[in-house]
Amino acid sequence: PSHIYATPKISNVAGKATGATGGGLSTPYASSVGTTPASAKSAASSKGQSTQKWDSMFNCLLLYIEERKVEETKAMDDAAKNEWSWDGNVPTTFKTKDGKSLGRWVNNQRSAKSKGSLKADREQRLVDAGLKWSVLASNSWNEMLEELRIYVQAQTAAGRQWDGNVPTNYRIKTKSGGKNSDEDKNLGRWVNRQRSLYQANKL
Repeated sequence: PSHIYATPKISNVAGKATGATGGGLSTPYASSVGTTPASAKSAASSKGQSTQKWDSMFNCLLLYIEERKVEETKAMDDAAKNEWSWDGNVPTTFKTKDGKSLGRWVNNQRSAKSKGSLKADREQRLVDAGLKWSVLASNSWNEMLEELRIYVQAQTAAGRQWDGNVPTNYRIKTKSGGKNSDEDKNLGRWVNRQRSLYQANKL
């Protein structure tokens, strides 16, 4: 008679064993329920970190602009300081004091903008900061120096004497013949920047 109850007894033990782990059917279900929120949490965390990193770099950009203003307006009077505006660019190789590649980050924002993948709110913040989406190669130092020579020649025509200054808001246009022809360039601001660099022994 004892062998009649042997099977149920073993079955009950097995049932207890499976019950300890949540049952045969409930185990995979419990696993999947646990995994989904974890994945979502991980994705949200990653997204949060990405936003934090962007905000951090944007703050670096604002600090860079403020530092440029201080540096470039040292020799200016109050009226000229009020007219000052950032040229809208960060050199590609520029890094912050703590080693962040701000110049490269700015280029990445321009690339994202051109590809249509830059978020609208981020684009607006960059525009409000004064970032320019395209910085012309023609804005090179040598070309701006040539523009200064042209300006001086015009000022000294007919025997006049140049006073050694260029109005801060004086802009010139270049006929390059390319797609960027007639692009406005601020010669007056460039001259002021050279003065500031000279005074700081960085020219």
